[in-house]
Amino acid sequence: DIIHKGQYPCVFKIGHAHGGLGKVKVDTEEGFQDLTGVVAVSTQYCTVEEFVDAYCDLHIYKIGTKYKALMRKSLSEGWKTNVGESDIQEVPVQDKYKVWMDEVSALFG
Repeated sequence: DIIHKGQYPCVFKIGHAHGGLGKVKVDTEEGFQDLTGVVAVSTQYCTVEEFVDAYCDLHIYKIGTKYKALMRKSLSEGWKTNVGESDIQEVPVQDKYKVWMDEVSALFG
């Protein structure tokens, strides 16, 4: 059984697909129950996550001692920020981004 104790909308992620595939936004308990029936007959794993109403994706890079941050905004009208055409812009690297990347570098090299 799949149990959701969070708020709606939520997002079902089915299987290991990427690029917006295998993801369904569910707005109501009724929609949740309908989709659990579909997942039940699938051989794929499923996670249910909180829906984040995002306006962009932020990609932060660290190479050696250099940092770079890129913001990707979807040009499509849908809720998925990583499908269709997008606009990518370099944005200033905030100090908190550097702290995040330094922590990751310390963990993974």
